[in-house]
Amino acid sequence: MKRFLIAIFISLLLTLGVNYFLTMLEVSEESLRLKINEANYCNSKEDCVRIGPIPCISCDVYVNKQEVKEIDRLHRRYKANCEMLCSKPSAEGEVDCTSNKCTIPQSV
Repeated sequence: MKRFLIAIFISLLLTLGVNYFLTMLEVSEESLRLKINEANYCNSKEDCVRIGPIPCISCDVYVNKQEVKEIDRLHRRYKANCEMLCSKPSAEGEVDCTSNKCTIPQSV
């Protein structure tokens, strides 16, 4: 019984260690751009939120609000290789849903 409990404990530690290591891997710009593009969907403007700026990607990044946690997790693992100056959001926090994509409102 004691060996069984030790084996379970070691398995648990290995699983946690592998998961921690995988979450620490750096995300490439291309991979982050792809995930942001996949997360940019909507049925109405209420589905959308602005999460930018993200250096080297855009000063204004919009995604579906259900995807924010995943994009934020990837963003934290992304190391930007450029300098990007963003003075203020293009739409002052406004967002729209156009052709099922989160966008800057047309009136801006």
